[in-house]
Amino acid sequence: MHMKKNKFLACHKIVAAVLPALLLVTLVSLNACKKQDTAAPAVEKTMAASIAIITTDTLPVLLGKDTTLTVRLLPDSITNAVLLWKSSDSSVAKVSQQGTVHPLTTGIATISATTTDGSWRTAAIVVEVIDKITYMSGLTLTAPATSLYEGDTLAIKATINPSNTTYKTLQWSSSNETIAKVSSTGVVTGLSEGNVTVTVKAIDGSGVAKSMALEVKEVVLATSVDITSVVSETMAVGQILKLEYNVLPANATLGKLKWSSDNPNVVSVSSAGIITGLAGGSARITLKAEGVANVTDFIDVSVEEGKLNDVFTGTTTPWKTPTANATGIIQNDKFVVSMAPGAKYRGDFQRTGGAALHAGKFPIIAFKFNRPAGTGNIIFDTNNGSFLNGNNKLTTVTGKDGIQVHYADLSAGTFGASAIKLSAASVTNLTTFQLKIADFVLSATDIANGGYIYQVYWVKSFPSLAALNEYINR
Repeated sequence: MHMKKNKFLACHKIVAAVLPALLLVTLVSLNACKKQDTAAPAVEKTMAASIAIITTDTLPVLLGKDTTLTVRLLPDSITNAVLLWKSSDSSVAKVSQQGTVHPLTTGIATISATTTDGSWRTAAIVVEVIDKITYMSGLTLTAPATSLYEGDTLAIKATINPSNTTYKTLQWSSSNETIAKVSSTGVVTGLSEGNVTVTVKAIDGSGVAKSMALEVKEVVLATSVDITSVVSETMAVGQILKLEYNVLPANATLGKLKWSSDNPNVVSVSSAGIITGLAGGSARITLKAEGVANVTDFIDVSVEEGKLNDVFTGTTTPWKTPTANATGIIQNDKFVVSMAPGAKYRGDFQRTGGAALHAGKFPIIAFKFNRPAGTGNIIFDTNNGSFLNGNNKLTTVTGKDGIQVHYADLSAGTFGASAIKLSAASVTNLTTFQLKIADFVLSATDIANGGYIYQVYWVKSFPSLAALNEYINR
């Protein structure tokens, strides 16, 4: 809240009163000694381009305390700076033609200022007349990090206590503005290497203040970048991969590396180099060192619709365990499921959002996982029903590493009691796509040995059974 009297921020003096009915009075100078009038030279008028009242969106005004509003008019060279001030409810608060608000009773009124130079620009604020002030009692500062690089920004969030504090405007400052500066909203900009303290203070007279220590790090520009990941096969829609890369020198500022995709609707890439297949097509993923020319590398990636290629090498996955009291986590590049206990153990394995399958191009749907101990049922289930309409209908093969792979052949198999066959000509979107791992009866020994836990290595689709066998026996 600003308490300046009778001045605009642009140094325009507020006229004491608006002329009645806004009449424009023209003063004409006459020369009585001449027979013919002499016209005065024309003066170009500069009209207001914008007007703003400098305060918060809602301004609390204490009953019995007048407040003069400050206005910014642009440009500075306005010819006529006279304003017309109005209150939407003069029983709550009146406003003088100098912009001074006089509160009368508790309530809310809108105060507006309008230019009278013919541009008719208007600015308005909401004034809330209050009968007491709730002072700030504390501040909490949070930020995503306690360090930043030269030229980077860091947003500090200030949480005010109590939340109903009357005057919430804060004053931010930096202990060394050659190292870092801070905006009026708490955005810190790193300027040079060093340590700095950012402080925020209440301006309501409470004396509340809070500080945060930050480190501004020197930027070390990369001289070489090299994407080392090899994407040897087409990605699937929804597939997520983390691209690995090398950078020189070893202490180069990674925050100055920028990833981009030339076709982000097909393949997106995060600031950490994580790519996601979004639609069929191709994209070039580029890694570039900012601030230096010609330090770049790229990789071309293709995405094919109707394909599955889910692995668990990252930290996110579309797969989950929907069974109550069962858990599923990514651990050591596998999705590890701990089944819900009971007389019969259960822990289903479900893909969030279903799956899009092309039974013609990729008819073999394979799940690599170790079957839980004991006896039970494994059901490949979809919104069209279960595969071959029964339990334990997946075919099992064992790869070179001795771990079982369970697969369904969509070229021959159907789903549900209605024997629905997926299209071999186009992609079929299945809203439900899961394995039901249910009804497992475990012995005490099985339980003691962790037999209720199974690990999923991947879920993939293949163009043929031969392609699956070749893959698992590499």
